[in-house]
Amino acid sequence: MKKNRGVCIIFVDILMVSIVLTLLLLIEFGPVPHLQNIGFYCGDPKISHKFTGDTIRARTLIAISFIAPFLVCCLIEYSRSSNRPDRYGVSRLSWFRRALLWYKEYFIGLLFCYVIIDVAKVIVGEPRPHFLDTCQPAQAVNCTQGYIAHYTCTNKMLSGYLIRDSYKSFPSGHAAFSVYSAVFTIWYLQRRMIPVTYTLLPLLQILCIVWALCCSLTRITDRRHHWWDVLAGSIVGVATSVYAIKIFCCDFQLDSYQNLLKVKNTVSDVKENGILHRNGNVRQLSVRRLLTMPTGIVDGHHELNQVHS
Repeated sequence: MKKNRGVCIIFVDILMVSIVLTLLLLIEFGPVPHLQNIGFYCGDPKISHKFTGDTIRARTLIAISFIAPFLVCCLIEYSRSSNRPDRYGVSRLSWFRRALLWYKEYFIGLLFCYVIIDVAKVIVGEPRPHFLDTCQPAQAVNCTQGYIAHYTCTNKMLSGYLIRDSYKSFPSGHAAFSVYSAVFTIWYLQRRMIPVTYTLLPLLQILCIVWALCCSLTRITDRRHHWWDVLAGSIVGVATSVYAIKIFCCDFQLDSYQNLLKVKNTVSDVKENGILHRNGNVRQLSVRRLLTMPTGIVDGHHELNQVHS
């Protein structure tokens, strides 16, 4: 019974993530309309730059954001399992399972970040610095009026996706994802990495910072974003990363995180009708048993409700 319930929970989680990703992909590439009417001013120098491409492509950002944290989690958890477990508090969980658990929370937080960025691009949006060069609106030729709210892009050399992307400047997705992964990895290294030398940990953390800076600042130098787009994306990245660290990962305190997992398993066993399933046996929970349950479980249940709220 418990095994079947676990399979069902995993299936539901995968289904929900798939639905969210499908909706986001429809927003990004599909026919989902924008909720704002993005216009532009005639001769605005902020959107008159030439499109020169990306220093750091989206595929590079996605690959590093997905692969690098997973490798870091595996290396750190493996090193902890092979170095004096009595001192570093290695739990009974295998090092690979611990790495998967941390990475799962990282992925959920990254998905949160993606949702916020994509929704903001749809609701707010903004012409990119190379908007006029990419869109080539017919109304911009011999433009005399100040603000043009309705226009037609005439550039036939680019795909419809690139044309739509030219007015999705706010906020910066590159900045959000790189800052999110950098903050999460820096915090994870600080909490979980075994101190081998005095310089290794700071060096790895500096590399994370440099990566985030490169991804963010090149969006400005490439004329792909305005500086305020990068600032807003960085704020979203920091906020979602801190949220994932504190709420999902319990600040990378393994004991607290394991207690949260135990609470989740305990709560999933207790049904609304008072039936408790354990080891295939079904028994009715009496009021006296509920009143005498350990306070830690009750507190954990309350904390779990706060997490989901």
